[in-house]
Amino acid sequence: MTRGHPLEWRESGYREIQYPPQRYRIVDLPVLANLLSVDSVSSLRHAHAAWVEEAMQADNTGREANWTESLAVGGEDFVASVKQRLGIGGRYREVISGGGDGHCLREGLGRYGPDFGREIQALRPKTSLN
Repeated sequence: MTRGHPLEWRESGYREIQYPPQRYRIVDLPVLANLLSVDSVSSLRHAHAAWVEEAMQADNTGREANWTESLAVGGEDFVASVKQRLGIGGRYREVISGGGDGHCLREGLGRYGPDFGREIQALRPKTSLN
């Protein structure tokens, strides 16, 4: 299955970095460049485009759960502050170690267990077929 180039995706980090909108930016490019030890936003764009092209050539384009299933990724203090700022929305979110990607803020894995056991029986209607 061909996924196409990230530039073709209307809403993507690739487009945000390569062609940042005038308003409603999500990525703080100067901060990102600093975090990646890149000397300028222009250098960041060039390096980012090269990283993406290299990944596509190597067919290394699969999803990375730390980035695609998390509300925030970064240092532990940053992720914890995002959770706090979410208020009640952060209630069932967990700060977990993301390995080499720092920490992630994700929805707790135990929140939606598939086994409801006897609890679901109370919700079933009583019929002559039961």
